[in-house]
Amino acid sequence: MQSQPSSGNQGQNFYLIAFNDHTIQAATAYKVEGDQIHWITREGQEMQAPLASVDIRYSQQINRDRHVDFRIP
Repeated sequence: MQSQPSSGNQGQNFYLIAFNDHTIQAATAYKVEGDQIHWITREGQEMQAPLASVDIRYSQQINRDRHVDFRIP
């Protein structure tokens, strides 16, 4: 699981995962297993969704804009 993103900005210690339905989820950690993405919310709840439901390009962009390294294999 990717955890605790490295960032130049304090307080940016989470990832943003954008979905095709225009929602965005904050995650303290995430991993991709097969065709599923799994993540831990800032409240500590474990979540998962089909990887196909993630807007990967937008997720990468909004994390890059925050200086957070977000990678989907």
